[in-house]
Amino acid sequence: MCINYEWQRIVEIFEERLIITTAKGCKDTTTLVNGIVATEKPVANFIANPTNVCAYVPIQFLDKSIGNVTKWVWKFGDGDTSRLKNPIHIYTDTGYMNVQLTVWNRGCSNTVTFPDYIYIKPPSQNLILGILAESL
Repeated sequence: MCINYEWQRIVEIFEERLIITTAKGCKDTTTLVNGIVATEKPVANFIANPTNVCAYVPIQFLDKSIGNVTKWVWKFGDGDTSRLKNPIHIYTDTGYMNVQLTVWNRGCSNTVTFPDYIYIKPPSQNLILGILAESL
């Protein structure tokens, strides 16, 4: 049996009622209040600060998603991930990093990716020359 439902409102709480009748005419009913909750699909969004730094500098990521988000998955572009709402991440490699955030709300998800959002600068020449001079 295939059942399709279409709801007119974006957010609604439904009451479920199950009525069972046996072949001999016995009947019973049970009701589950707030059993099904249809919610709005979240819209993923975020900011980070700073976005242009040297390696090993902590970067704060802040979720700015719209909707009642219940789950977060961050991909920082360097192979690391986080499930925190507002993680702090430290990059150890240089270059541009694509950052992705996927958010969920009761089975609905949304993903946003910011290409080349974080730039991790290579070490400056002055730092390298200073280290070499100190070692001589």
